[in-house]
Amino acid sequence: MEGNGTVIGKDCAVGVYVNATAIVNGGNYVSTSNIAFSAGSSKADGGKIVINNANVTAQESCVGVFHKGEVEINGGEFTSKDNFVVGTNGSTGYGGNKIVINGGIFNANIQSSGYIACGIYIANNDTLIVNGGTFNINGGVGILIRGGNTTINNV
Repeated sequence: MEGNGTVIGKDCAVGVYVNATAIVNGGNYVSTSNIAFSAGSSKADGGKIVINNANVTAQESCVGVFHKGEVEINGGEFTSKDNFVVGTNGSTGYGGNKIVINGGIFNANIQSSGYIACGIYIANNDTLIVNGGTFNINGGVGILIRGGNTTINNV
């Protein structure tokens, strides 16, 4: 996917499953009720998404990586209105994911009472590598690690 247009999805603007790969170069992506980008799901393994300098806004989460999914982020701006910006699912069977962040701006907010906003949420036996980025978090934490392996460089 390439360009400067806008993709709007109610539940998901871009979903990649069953070992498919999507490369996103620019553009605007909006999810009006849930997750903007999804790699892997409860029903399908894998899927890889490479996001290069996109502008992403989501009601809940900008990027969800759910079951043996992989995401690489290379710049761009990501804004979550009510949850984490980039993250995984802590439920049994949703792990084995890999997230690599090589820069970008990550804005997290919270609207739901009793919850906190997260820039990155690692919940399972996942791998996270952060090589740069700016995290602007309102009412929460920049990186929340509940399990897995995390490496943070140059933030």
